[in-house]
Amino acid sequence: AVDASAASIDVKQGTEFSHNVAISWGGAVSLKGKCEMKVQSDAIFHANMADSGGAVAITESSLFASNSRFEGNKAVAGYGGAFSIAGIETVVDISDSMLSLNSAAKGAEGCSMCGGGGALSVQGAAKLTLSRGTQCTSNTASGDSRESSGGCILAWGSAQIRLENSSLVGNLA
Repeated sequence: AVDASAASIDVKQGTEFSHNVAISWGGAVSLKGKCEMKVQSDAIFHANMADSGGAVAITESSLFASNSRFEGNKAVAGYGGAFSIAGIETVVDISDSMLSLNSAAKGAEGCSMCGGGGALSVQGAAKLTLSRGTQCTSNTASGDSRESSGGCILAWGSAQIRLENSSLVGNLA
């Protein structure tokens, strides 16, 4: 739906991204290089699909989401059912939001982390904060036994995670 580079994006007032598909990254939104995205006021990301980052793929950019829902998104051959977050300067802050029923499944042979991060995959020194009542519930990571990890969050490669007043409940890996 949205592929952006060096852009500023505001998503407000009940905007819905639903049933979008990308062949590689970010089923609904792909942010690359110096983007800033603000998601608020009951925005919904539902049933989006991509190899990685079923709803959102973000690299070297920032995303601030509040009072939003990320539900039923799928990474079908990679990681991060709702979000694939990567890059040294990437910052993602999610507050007062719901991440539920997202999934990441193993696809390609030889992909070392595929099927991980049912809701979120964070890598390469990227920073993720979940705060102010954010709930990460009933997400699934389903790679093979070695690669299926992080029902809610898969963090690797110097990722920085901060959890504050949030719930991670009923996730499966």
